[in-house]
Amino acid sequence: MLYKIFKVIVTFSLKLYFRKIDLSGLPYLSEGKAQILASNHPSGFLEPLIMACFFPRPLYFLVRGDVFENRFLKPVLTGTHQLPIYRFKDGFSKLRENKSSMEAASQVLLDKKCLLIFAEGSTKSIKMVRPLQKGFIRLAADAQSSNPELPIEIVPVGINFSDSTKFAGDVMVRVGKPVLVDSASIISGSESAQYTNYLLQNTYEKLQENVIHLAEQSRLKVMEDVFT
Repeated sequence: MLYKIFKVIVTFSLKLYFRKIDLSGLPYLSEGKAQILASNHPSGFLEPLIMACFFPRPLYFLVRGDVFENRFLKPVLTGTHQLPIYRFKDGFSKLRENKSSMEAASQVLLDKKCLLIFAEGSTKSIKMVRPLQKGFIRLAADAQSSNPELPIEIVPVGINFSDSTKFAGDVMVRVGKPVLVDSASIISGSESAQYTNYLLQNTYEKLQENVIHLAEQSRLKVMEDVFT
């Protein structure tokens, strides 16, 4: 219920903030499928809001665990499908709580729901795809270890802002063709490492196809001059 209420309010706010919100590939987001959305992360908080508001199915999120320490904010975070992930700087006792969060994230997939992960592992305002972390693949492996018959799709999602910090800017969201995870390969001891690297590279390349990817950031100013 809280998720739906916030979705209405935030959708209205986003439509006011952005001049244009361009979406494509939404038919790839299929209800009743276990899907991991692997996205780039060029802004601090706008990407999850945009995807939660404009994607056709409810999303679940992994977020920084320290924000759950606020007892007033915690019910809101929980009610909007957010799961805490703690870092080393949060302390060893908090790191142990990640086990229950990973189990909850795995259960999201086992329930054939949609889990959003920012695969780069951190946020940086840059027009390129940075190296991906393996966390989203481990989650797929954990879920398929519990149910090897469960089809899991990794869906690349590219977010492109003209300038996320400026009012009346544009945002382009591209949902790419899903990659079906091979459960036999990902949970096999002899093949899992090789298959993980394959999935990581494949997802990276598909993200590049859906993101304005400038390997040489010095070219960014030239591009902005052309299109502004």
